Amino acid sequence: MLHRLNSNSRRRLLVTAIALLSIGGASADEPAAELEAPVLIQPADLPEPRRYNGAAAPEASVGTPGSLGSDVLAPLDEASIQQLGAAVRASHPWARFSPGAWRRVRVTSQSFAEDGSVASASTAERTERLVAVGEETYTLETENQLPVAGQTAAAPTLSRKLWLLTDHATDSGRPKAISHAPASISLGAMVASCDAWILVTTNAGATEELTLSLAEGVVPTLLRRESAATQGDGPGPRLVQSVSRTDLPTLYQGKMVTSWRLTTTLESPDGARTIGDAVASLEVPGGIHTETTTEYSPDGRRLRWVVTELVDSGLDPQEVGAPDSESSTAAPSPPPPAVSIEVRPRKFLRILRREQREADPGI
Repeated sequence: MLHRLNSNSRRRLLVTAIALLSIGGASADEPAAELEAPVLIQPADLPEPRRYNGAAAPEASVGTPGSLGSDVLAPLDEASIQQLGAAVRASHPWARFSPGAWRRVRVTSQSFAEDGSVASASTAERTERLVAVGEETYTLETENQLPVAGQTAAAPTLSRKLWLLTDHATDSGRPKAISHAPASISLGAMVASCDAWILVTTNAGATEELTLSLAEGVVPTLLRRESAATQGDGPGPRLVQSVSRTDLPTLYQGKMVTSWRLTTTLESPDGARTIGDAVASLEVPGGIHTETTTEYSPDGRRLRWVVTELVDSGLDPQEVGAPDSESSTAAPSPPPPAVSIEVRPRKFLRILRREQREADPGI
């Protein structure tokens, strides 16, 4: 059950579900982004991650998470791991950019009472900066701007070093690339041929199996991500994140760019669910233009929804924190031009006498 996971394992999986593409660098304490949905939903089964050995066909058997064995999968060689890293980096929301890239997002959230009424609402802004990119890792800094007593206060900056392949913190254990095999994914009327890679991470008694489905020549390269975790003998949350539509137009900085739709479902062993929907592209650091998620209780009651919107972004680190057009302070006005006045004394006296006569005809 979910309560059997230690706090670190549960936190990592929930953060991954909310913002894997943007990952956007969101921390576990930040609001999720959320999708409007019916108040009640019926839980549906998520597909178990498929397992492949090096020569298996795409229809390899379905297994139970945490049951990996040496007779099923074999570690990949270094050349294959480098191939996987290059494929992931090609459409990674952060690692494909150079250090200094940044974005600012606005997060609006509402939580709901048992009767469905709004219990609370909040709006905050978050700035994320790409600090470093390596062969296997990248580092993000996150700064939250929180409303406090009608004012905006900056929370302490959080720095996180993450694995390129899993987007998990590096203290969660190094992922092991186990195996890959051909697969296919349907994108509406198109079927994309993929390579399905299996990564396994073990840390503090918890094991996560992550399957990445990547298609060369398709934007984005990463079309599907499936994750299943175990803690001891008990199951953990399961995540499915997939591209449901490609070649969508999106406005970014005044021009049309190619984007795609990304859907996410996270299910806990007790039946609680988080469902997300996002629009993403290769143009913006962090990947996400807009993202919505909704959290449901095990009985299908809506608990919370959140909308995350891109406010600004850039590639120059000096642009970070630059005020937008609504909040910028106006530049000082230029001084008025110098005025030259020519005075003629005789003419001035004539005008003065005429005005005196008109005011008092007896003069």
